[in-house]
Amino acid sequence: MDKILITGGTGLFGLNFALRQSKNYKIYLVQNKKRIKLSKKLENIYLLKKDLNKKKNIKKILNKIKPNYVIHAAAITNLEYCQKYKTTAKKVNYTLTKNITNECKEKKYKLIYLSSDQLFEGKNSYYSESSKTFPLNFYSKLKIASENYIIKNLKDFLIIRTNFFGWGSFFRSSFSDNIIFNLKKKKKIHILKDVYFNPISLNYLTKAISKLISNKKNGIYNISSSKKISKYNLAKKIAKTFKLNERYLSPIRLNNLESNVVRPRNMSLNNVKIRKIFTMPSIEYQIKNLFKEYKNKSYKKFKNIKTCEEEN
Repeated sequence: MDKILITGGTGLFGLNFALRQSKNYKIYLVQNKKRIKLSKKLENIYLLKKDLNKKKNIKKILNKIKPNYVIHAAAITNLEYCQKYKTTAKKVNYTLTKNITNECKEKKYKLIYLSSDQLFEGKNSYYSESSKTFPLNFYSKLKIASENYIIKNLKDFLIIRTNFFGWGSFFRSSFSDNIIFNLKKKKKIHILKDVYFNPISLNYLTKAISKLISNKKNGIYNISSSKKISKYNLAKKIAKTFKLNERYLSPIRLNNLESNVVRPRNMSLNNVKIRKIFTMPSIEYQIKNLFKEYKNKSYKKFKNIKTCEEEN
């Protein structure tokens, strides 16, 4: 059975990949500051505690595990934080990527890099893998720099451009979590109505990446739903499927968002390339699948993951 090492092991992607794909791989989740405990021992999922910002630890952990694949998902994703604390953001979102890339090059491990859909100016309808990037903020700039470093230094790599929704953990909520659980509590939620994207559920994102691995694909892949949608309309679709009251959804415009970060109005990705090897269901079908997991309570395996105190 192939071994996969995932950085950012306590993040939304890392936990979803582990819990959804552990039948296919031995998965090693690298934890940094946020430490977790599993409700029970899960087969083929292993927790590792290492600060990968220390270069020597990257070498140690790769030498110990000897993974077939390294999925680099660790990142600071808060745009405001990245814009304000650029030194820290660069250390985590670029320097760490650079160091992991260098080790993968030396050890000949395949690197799978989780990138973003925030790489463009936002004036086109859809962006393909070959579209020219245009960063509007520091987070985007670091993602593009990381992609370029990987492309320049590796031959065997996958860069995944995506945006996703799905089940988060007890301590980390996703976009859909915020919609579902705040509406259940009848809390008002402000949602952008003039920002467009085409996210994919974490269920299908993890399946698509597994498909790319099994087909030994290389290069850049957009993994997204097929049709763009505003964040507000996506929230409405989630509310309708989960039979929740939409009146607590409050649409706002990007210009009214209290933020110092410049954001693209459209982040929609062209997914023609991935659809050649993976059938992409509609966004409506993906939301129905999310609702099915809610009804059969399988989502609770994500919510049962709790943090534990930091070790001294």
